[in-house]
Amino acid sequence: MASSLAFSGIGLLNPHKLPYSTKTTSFIRCNNLSESLKCKDNGRPITAGRDHNGQAAAAFPSVLTAPDQLLDRIPVHKSDTRLRIFSGTANPSLSQPTCPPANENLMELLIMIDACRRASAKNITAVIPYFGYARADRKTQGRESIAAKLVANLITEAGADRVLVCDLHSGQSMGYFDIPVDHVHGQPVILDYLASKRICSDDLVVVSPDVGGVARARAFAKKLSDAPLAIVDKRRHGHNVAEVAVMVDDMIDTAGTIAKGAALLHQEGAREVYACSTHAVFSPPAVERLSSGLFQEVIITNTIPVAEQNYFPQLTILSVSNLLGETIWRVHDDCAFSNTLKGALWTNRFIKISGARRGPRRHQFSAASASQWRRVGAPNSERRNSQPVGDLLSRQSTTPSDFKSKSDPNPNSKNQTECAFCAGHEHECAPEIFRFPPDSTSDWKIRVIQNLYPALSRELDPPNSESVGGPMTIPGFGFHDVVIESPAHPIHLTDLSADQIADVLLAYKKRIDQLRAFDSIKFVQVFKNHGASAGASMSHSHSQIMALPIVPPAASARIRSMKEDFVQTGKCGLCQVKQDDLLIDESSHFISIVPFAATFPFEIWIVPRDHSSHFHELDNDKALDLGGFLKLMLVKMSLQLNNPPYNFMIHTAPLQIDSTELPFTHWFIQIVPQLSGVGGFELGTGCYINPVFPEDAAKVLREVRIPN
Repeated sequence: MASSLAFSGIGLLNPHKLPYSTKTTSFIRCNNLSESLKCKDNGRPITAGRDHNGQAAAAFPSVLTAPDQLLDRIPVHKSDTRLRIFSGTANPSLSQPTCPPANENLMELLIMIDACRRASAKNITAVIPYFGYARADRKTQGRESIAAKLVANLITEAGADRVLVCDLHSGQSMGYFDIPVDHVHGQPVILDYLASKRICSDDLVVVSPDVGGVARARAFAKKLSDAPLAIVDKRRHGHNVAEVAVMVDDMIDTAGTIAKGAALLHQEGAREVYACSTHAVFSPPAVERLSSGLFQEVIITNTIPVAEQNYFPQLTILSVSNLLGETIWRVHDDCAFSNTLKGALWTNRFIKISGARRGPRRHQFSAASASQWRRVGAPNSERRNSQPVGDLLSRQSTTPSDFKSKSDPNPNSKNQTECAFCAGHEHECAPEIFRFPPDSTSDWKIRVIQNLYPALSRELDPPNSESVGGPMTIPGFGFHDVVIESPAHPIHLTDLSADQIADVLLAYKKRIDQLRAFDSIKFVQVFKNHGASAGASMSHSHSQIMALPIVPPAASARIRSMKEDFVQTGKCGLCQVKQDDLLIDESSHFISIVPFAATFPFEIWIVPRDHSSHFHELDNDKALDLGGFLKLMLVKMSLQLNNPPYNFMIHTAPLQIDSTELPFTHWFIQIVPQLSGVGGFELGTGCYINPVFPEDAAKVLREVRIPN
């Protein structure tokens, strides 16, 4: 079925901080919508729209593109407007906020609805981010109009079959419509942004600026770590106000009530006051009141376009594009979205459910191959083939500092002093590829050899491009090599110096450079299995390199996810992952973090500070820095977790990646301690339960002291 989406008069792109703000705002995704819009090439929706000046509205979600030919605005007279539909539209969704100039915007919305109706549209959805007449929902005195009901009748009579609105001033306005109304709340977008600020819950109180907003503030406080609730009562002052106050309202008009409330909160001892509102009407003198220094930050959404002259340093604007876009998709696809409005949790592939601590449980999401990218780079969300997830109970656990490995990392090493990887046993191994130093004989430090029992064979013919894209199986062509990291049997990677670990990393780089010469090799995976339960069959310290004729699905999904994040934010997700509460340590060229939605307890990522797509771009100086930094992370993990078995993987871009993909692909090292096995739930559902919050894991690892 052909379809079209038309937007007008509202910017729906990324949330942004105003240029002269002192803080930097990452892309903020609503906690409740960590997936992207389900846009496919076949039957892809089309968006178009006009603002009230007749200019094409440009700030749409990147997945909703707008051909200029869909709607044409034809001036008939300077006070008249005519719209003509150029594209067939079976189920159009027309977005138009009825903000000032309210009458003009409302009339244009009615004309757009009428144009679609006369173009034989089957179902027309009016998307109204801001319902401008919502406050005129009752009679306050005799002979007064109830404009909200009048506007509802106009929209219905114009031909709309459904209405989607964001944060009505009062819920009773939904009853004025004789057609279905979908009421979306902007709270999740603001909540996610506040969560990213990591305000201490002990210092926080949510404040309703008046008695009429108590229900709204109570719901907001419950979702914000069940924070205490305060009410500004004009008759008397409150007591024991927390240090950080978050004032919540559905709209800010002249800002009189909220400014008076902020002044009262400061008198009662509040150190910081945040104003949060979905709709920014900003009637004079709102800007003067909001920028007077009463507020640490004024957080709004873009349901109403904010004029440039109304910008001020404390202003932060968040986007509701994903919220409205997802709802539009579900309406279009006849899918239920009540869970979306209530705060259902969505993700690309895997779900992470963190363990219990004070306050309501928190659900975390990510996959190393997919949605983790937007959650780490931008806690939003920040994360884009989704499946709904029910309310899964979190696993109870002890405190993070109590986590210890209970398995012997090297059961095969007991009473063993030598093996085929040791110096003097070179003849027992598969053919050597190279060694370091290259001219060494028996005093070598590192050897790179073929795997004696390879999973891939270099003797087979490589698959052609047609077989890679078609059949479910391809020949097992490829290279499978082993990097022996030390000639001595009892020496492990953590026993080596920073220089020696740097040599191991440079051996990886050299072997990857050699494999790049084969046109049939598309991807190289470097990994290390330490300990039998982590997959190591030999206790002698070694790592492996596998070169594949295809780009594996996990790598492809990771690149797609990084691309989506780049398209939405304009930045590489891993170039902006540093967050103080997730940071473990940092060096000159690298940082280490626990990812925002880690798949496994105490999972560690080592990320280059500078943007780099390929591991083999590593130079000698950075290799030395990384050698010491990798040793530090492994030692911290070993001391805290009782020397657990672990895996580390180098996630790098495909060898033959297109140059256009370089700006958003970023290599990193993932270290996963094996503390708990993968059970039937994980295998059966693809969902992983992580009992340790990433902030807690990062704090524990950050505080580990290395003995001299």
